[in-house]
Amino acid sequence: DIAIKLGRRDASDLSPTDIAIEALEQIGNFLKAEDGGYAR
Repeated sequence: DIAIKLGRRDASDLSPTDIAIEALEQIGNFLKAEDGGYAR
């Protein structure tokens, strides 16, 4: 999903920075969820 979101064809085209930013965004979404679940 990250590759598609960033307009890349394949996950192997992602840089470590791309992956780290996505991970931090997902952690932030998780922490913001009202019920402690995953908010998209």
